[in-house]
Formats: sequence, structure tokens, C-alpha cells
Amino acid sequence: MIQAHPAPDRSPPGRDSMFAVTPSKIALSVAAVAAFGTVANACVAMVSLTHSHPSAAGAATAGAKPGTAASARPGTVMNMPGMQVSSAATGPAGTGATFLVATFDAGTGSPAHGGQAVEVVRIEGDQASFGVWWQGIGAPTGNHVNVGGAGHNGAVQLPFFSTPVPDTLDAAVGTLTVSDSKVLDALKVNPAGYYASLDTAQYPGGALRGQLRPLGRPVDLSAFLHAGPLTALLDGTQAVQVDGGAVIGDRGGHAVSFVRAGRSTVDFAFTWSGIATPTYAHIHTGGIGADGPPALPLFAAPSGLPSTFTGVAGTVGGLDPDLVRQIASHPANFYVNLHTADFPGGAVRGQLFDAGHRDAAPTVTS
Repeated sequence: MIQAHPAPDRSPPGRDSMFAVTPSKIALSVAAVAAFGTVANACVAMVSLTHSHPSAAGAATAGAKPGTAASARPGTVMNMPGMQVSSAATGPAGTGATFLVATFDAGTGSPAHGGQAVEVVRIEGDQASFGVWWQGIGAPTGNHVNVGGAGHNGAVQLPFFSTPVPDTLDAAVGTLTVSDSKVLDALKVNPAGYYASLDTAQYPGGALRGQLRPLGRPVDLSAFLHAGPLTALLDGTQAVQVDGGAVIGDRGGHAVSFVRAGRSTVDFAFTWSGIATPTYAHIHTGGIGADGPPALPLFAAPSGLPSTFTGVAGTVGGLDPDLVRQIASHPANFYVNLHTADFPGGAVRGQLFDAGHRDAAPTVTS
């Protein structure tokens, strides 16, 4: 079982920017984020702001990061911050969606010994949404659901992604639209006849594999993403154009980010909407309305992240402890941005602030 234990604490933009909102409204949104402590609920605060200031809204969700995954057996429960995954023998009742789970580890016959992963698949209508977390396998190059019972290989049925992801990532959420309803119907009827697989460059035929089984309750897939005490609410209006610089500011874009500063590491999470697939993410030095140099690259995907992705999480390590302390102690001196191919100078930007929540860090117990 995975149990949670408290983790240690570690001139203005355009007139449509959220920073044009009155200070009292900003305080309300900050207080809401502090109270709820997840990107999903941070969005509630952003939507509340929309009633008086439309550009402050964002459409993104994230929650807490799974820690080390333990293999679940029928009847067991994996408790992760913000998510409880029950492997009961029957699926959830009273919901239009079907939820399936696969757990991967060295005991499943996978070649990547020491690697672990958890994946939840949500099926509703013609969409198969996924949340997946991995460790100990390097950067995945693909993730898919194949037909095949335990010990048998089969053809890909749901190609969630098939391009390499940055090596700083350890989780992703996304959605695949499936045109053939028979594929999803068969998966819902007989999930044990299918398995989820993660590929890597070293193991292109599958580094980790786990058979699917039904879940006993719905799961918020955003729980696969980190949460942290530092938050940024990003949009295109906060981006600052530099004379002669690359194109910035996708006015229809929104994103939410959480950041946790450790000793020499930084955990991060993003979810986004209204922008093309991100290519880069950074933490920059600079206050509100000021352009500044990158202080910390978070991920680099020059050709773009997989188009099915709607959110990612990861960790950057080996950092200068002084820089990490500055980010933790003075977040207002830093901002976060996401780049896209259309907006190479930054599609959306948001200033960091300390929302005050401290999510739990999971550990594995027997």
C-alpha cells in the first residue's frame, strides 16, 4: 500500500492580463489556491475570477504526484495524494465512464528490471483518456494499450503516444479520440484481455507491461501530476514582448503550473488549454511585466510534446542549491512560461507565488 506522509517544506502586462484584476480579487484567488492545493481546484478560483475578468480563467487540471508504485492485486488499494485507486473486481457504478488500471513492475515479466509504472485509462464516449506515471526506465518513447491476455502479445489498439518525451518528465495525462467504437466496447467488456505498455529506446518492444483490470471507483486523472506550494496561473497576455525578439503571447492560451523546490531539485507540473503542443518550459528570473533570462529549463521537446498530452509532470535535479533556495524564498522574482512552435518566445506566462499548500509525499509500505 502507498501511504502519504507530509513532505518537508522546502510597466504591467496588457489590459486583459489577470494582473489588471484588483488586488482584493487576486488575494481571493490566491486564498482559494492555498485552500484547495491542487491545479484542478486552482482552476475553480480562476473561473471565479472570470465573472469579473474573463482573461483570468484557465482550463487545466493537476493534482498530486504518485510516488513509488506498488503492485496492486484484486482487492488492494493504492493510496496516492489526491487519488485513491481501488482494484476491486467490479467497475464503478453510477457513472457514464469506465475506469481501468494497469500496474507495472519487474514482477510482470517486463524487461526493464527495477522499473515501475501505473496507468489509469478512462473511457467515455469516443474518448480514451489516460494518466501514466513511471520511474526507473528512462524516457518513454511510446505508450499504448494492446490486445493480449497475460503472457501473450498482440496488436496496438490505443496508441496514446509514439514519440519520445523529455527525460525530465515522469508523468503525463492526455486524451485520445477513437473512431472505432468496437475497440472501446471490447476493452470495456474484457479488460483482462488487454495490456498497457511503455516503450523506451532501450526496449522499443516494451520496457514495462501491465494487464488492465477494472477499477472500483472513478479516478481524477489529474492526480498523476505533482502539486507543490508554488503556483503560477499562466496566460498569453502576461508574456512580455522584447524588441526584435521572437513572437510571444498566445492570447487564447491558458495554463496552470505547480512547482516544488527541494534542496537541489525542482518538481514541476503543467496543464494547458488553448495552445499548440508545448515545445519548451522554463522558470525565468523576472518580476511582473519584466522580461528575464531563463533560470531553469524544465523540459525541452523541440518537435513538440505528443499531441495527445494535456498535462505533464517531472523533476529537474542536480541544481545549484542557492538558485533553488531563491525560487523557494522569493517566488515573485520568478515566472514560468510555456513555448510553442507558433510562439517561440513564449505562448503563456505566469508569475510564481506561494499558495501555501503542502501536499503529501507518498512512500511505499508493505
